[in-house]
Amino acid sequence: MRLKTKEGVLLQVSVGWDENYPQEPVIWFHFDNQQLCSSYFVSTFQAIPDGQGLCLDGGRYSYKSISAELVVECQGLIERSLACLI
Repeated sequence: MRLKTKEGVLLQVSVGWDENYPQEPVIWFHFDNQQLCSSYFVSTFQAIPDGQGLCLDGGRYSYKSISAELVVECQGLIERSLACLI
């Protein structure tokens, strides 16, 4: 899935297992050049309260965030992806 942050940065979103942390699936947010912007364990991401957005990168000059609506879309991606992975 692709999304645009509030700041206008395009990111690719994916869900799967990280070989370094096989105990739980992860949601990743990558830039177009494949560099990682941010990642979260699925349980942490799914626990984001309704109506709340998320800061993906809180750097002073590189702040990136997503709206509450995009959080909901990503939560739906997680549910669909895990249904296919299991």
